[in-house]
Amino acid sequence: MAELQGEKTVKAETFQPEKGTDTEIPADISHNTMDANAASCLLQNRWEEIIRVHCGNNLAAASLLMDKKNIAIQGETVTISITNDVAERNIREALTTIKPALYSLTGIQYDFEFAIIEAEQPTRIINPEEKFHKLCELNPELKLFKETLGLAIT
Repeated sequence: MAELQGEKTVKAETFQPEKGTDTEIPADISHNTMDANAASCLLQNRWEEIIRVHCGNNLAAASLLMDKKNIAIQGETVTISITNDVAERNIREALTTIKPALYSLTGIQYDFEFAIIEAEQPTRIINPEEKFHKLCELNPELKLFKETLGLAIT
């Protein structure tokens, strides 16, 4: 998975299921556990499949979790980069079914951390002239096109 990318980490919090919920993994389950490196490789290779199968109708969480640039797996910790609390709530809901699936696949009980990334707001383009200059930065041919056709920016 990719390293987390973003400007500033505002908050990171570990998700732990509450005692007595169906998310809690019973201590008496005996699985053949694999080493952390093998589990990490397996998890990276099967991540999208796990999300597709276990997110159910939680499409918002599935969409966020499918974007591998938002996910970093280091050892037994999965860090999920998000931009707001609503995304965190959606993902926490999805983790109730994802976490047991990961455990049954790897034999490792992963900890999930949420890193809320504060994204820089782009400056807003106010008038058509500023918009045209911004578009010219992306495509310099627009300036030539405007001059050739004798167009005015209004």
